[in-house]
Amino acid sequence: MADESFSYRTLVVLLLWAVETYAALGVIFAMAFQWRGLRLWDPVAAASSWGFRVIITPGVILLWPMLAWRWRQRVVSPQLPPAEKGRDALEAGPRRLRSAHAWAWKALVVLAPLVLAGAIAYRPKPATARDWPRSHFESPRP
Repeated sequence: MADESFSYRTLVVLLLWAVETYAALGVIFAMAFQWRGLRLWDPVAAASSWGFRVIITPGVILLWPMLAWRWRQRVVSPQLPPAEKGRDALEAGPRRLRSAHAWAWKALVVLAPLVLAGAIAYRPKPATARDWPRSHFESPRP
């Protein structure tokens, strides 16, 4: 039994180490990306304020492997990545984003009440006094 708890503890320690390593690499990448990579990624964002950079930092830390891969693509081949070839950056701009946001909001309007109703319907019933052992309600005897 002691070996099982040791293996679970080792697993938890390894998972925490992996998360800490991932986050540390993300912080290092975020500093490099905001110093040099943002300029290649989006010239408008490169000229942005420090407030914008603070706002995007958590996302850069979380998504650093994808951003590093895309940054490498931009450095190796300065054209647009394959997913964006054939489209002008302005062509895929506000109208397309508004359409995607409209669909996302419609999905949230439908799904959020369904998830809430499901959570309410399947929640466990609250504990009553009969469910507790008698010793919890008696005062301790000296």
